[in-house]
Amino acid sequence: MASFDGDRLEQVLSNLLANAVTHGDPVRRIRVEVEPRDEWARISVHNFGSPIDPNLLPHLFDPFRRAERKPADGLGLGLYISERIIAGHVGKIEVRSTKAGGTRFEAMFPRR
Repeated sequence: MASFDGDRLEQVLSNLLANAVTHGDPVRRIRVEVEPRDEWARISVHNFGSPIDPNLLPHLFDPFRRAERKPADGLGLGLYISERIIAGHVGKIEVRSTKAGGTRFEAMFPRR
């Protein structure tokens, strides 16, 4: 069993899903997985669409940063807030993004 604040976890999942809908291919499925893994509980959100520029990946969780340089709705705080919530729960979040494999955000929380 993982221990976390349900409202904050909902906020993280909402941010990740909103990004998947906004940046994903509208005709392809968004996949959400939740599973225990050894000492961790894992939440994964995966979509297909244009990959995130590899030069932007190291800065993706910085405040006011975006994966795209065009104007967009919002302040660019969703991923930053999500990362801070996850870190506050002694967890971690990672992203992988390629043209062939799509974009996957994976949040891991310790199971206690």
